[in-house]
Amino acid sequence: MRKLKKVAVFVMCAMTMMTFMPQNVSAESDENTIKTSTPETKINWSGYAYLSDEAWCNIVTSDNLFRDSPTVVNKAGNKGDIRVRVLNEKGVVIIKSTRVSVGNQKKLDKIPFNSGTYTIQGIADKGKAGKYQISVD
Repeated sequence: MRKLKKVAVFVMCAMTMMTFMPQNVSAESDENTIKTSTPETKINWSGYAYLSDEAWCNIVTSDNLFRDSPTVVNKAGNKGDIRVRVLNEKGVVIIKSTRVSVGNQKKLDKIPFNSGTYTIQGIADKGKAGKYQISVD
């Protein structure tokens, strides 16, 4: 009998709380929350890559289910400036070559959502081939 009373009291409390809870939730506030919580950048890589001064070399590959606009950092202390570009999985250039100076970063153009696997490639300036410390966020 005591268990039945406890259950009844619990149910009554729960029903009372539900009565005082707000019934209408603004769709506008939900939509804004979704928009502000969706991250833009999807790749996060840091490491060393050998860059030739005669041919493009792969730095990192990512499968982008979401929209992406990666930032490439050519770390201070590297041999020289680099150029980077982005190719899709078919080998088509989707972001043209752009220069990133030593110790600086460059935010690349947007890669559309669900466009498949893409590869960021780099090439060193003439006479500056070697191992480069690079990060991509």
